[in-house]
Amino acid sequence: MNELIQTIAQDLSIDSYHGEPLSDYVYRLCYSALASHMLVSASGRGNGTDGISKKAQTELLQRLIDLFQKNTGVDKQRFIGDTDDCISLFRRIYEEIGYLLIGDTNNSVIARYGRTVKTDGGYLYFGIPAEISKMVGLGVFADAPGDDAGIFETIMRDTRSPQDFIDDIYNPIDFEERDFNKSDLLFFDSLSDKPPSASWVKTLTSINTLAKSITTRTIYRVICIDNKGTLLFADNPFDSDKGKLTSYELRRIYIALKAYYRHSAVAWINPLDDTYFEVTLSLYLPNREYYSLLLLSWPKQNAFDRKSFITTSELLPTIETILKNIGIKIIRRQKYV
Repeated sequence: MNELIQTIAQDLSIDSYHGEPLSDYVYRLCYSALASHMLVSASGRGNGTDGISKKAQTELLQRLIDLFQKNTGVDKQRFIGDTDDCISLFRRIYEEIGYLLIGDTNNSVIARYGRTVKTDGGYLYFGIPAEISKMVGLGVFADAPGDDAGIFETIMRDTRSPQDFIDDIYNPIDFEERDFNKSDLLFFDSLSDKPPSASWVKTLTSINTLAKSITTRTIYRVICIDNKGTLLFADNPFDSDKGKLTSYELRRIYIALKAYYRHSAVAWINPLDDTYFEVTLSLYLPNREYYSLLLLSWPKQNAFDRKSFITTSELLPTIETILKNIGIKIIRRQKYV
């Protein structure tokens, strides 16, 4: 390994796992290094102004990506998505979670309140601590707590079980009959073990479910109230904006419905060695849980991988708690597959 790779690994306390290809290890190093540079760039003060403009920050990180490709051999394409790049993704996540704030001049400004979240693997620090103990994915860890809180109070929606969540959002008092053409509707099959995108059928399979208009693609909550097939409808209660912490909440209903009817979505846990594990999901997560995983792990294939993650043995219990909370079943494998 060259000097730059060794320096990043030492500064951010990131080790390789047994048998990890060098290209994958370098990708993980550069991923976290880019994230740390984004935060450090927003922590300065110049010309009487806090932080850094988003344009200057983007240009800085673009130069770093080119530098990393030249000097470490990392594949630049692992940081570029179909419609986005990792710079925009990192900034959006850090702003939504509270690592970065928007200053008076619309600059990116580092959070300075010293908030930490206690995890099984140490104190997740919101901002840049005086000394970084390690980085895991986008997450910055400190050795000591600051203004400490739990991850559910800070990032997660709540700790309701899937059963309670479904009971709450399928209260018949909130539903009504509507004049829909049933031939225009597809119903979410909560009893299917297929991913949500492949779980839409023409026939109702459960009392509580979702309906999607074939014509408009609008999705509604549905309750079947009798054996005649009488249906009550309610609008989808969640924000559809895809660029927020609160986005993709419909996925929370998909996951909870499958758990409610005992066809839970799955997360497979594969040990890579004594220190590292791979977490593979059977479906995409709501943004709250997805953002949390990005603070506790590295997306495996590229910066936009939403299904496979690399994490440490210390942080695995926290990840399992997050996934189980929304109704995902954990399957542990004894050896790497």
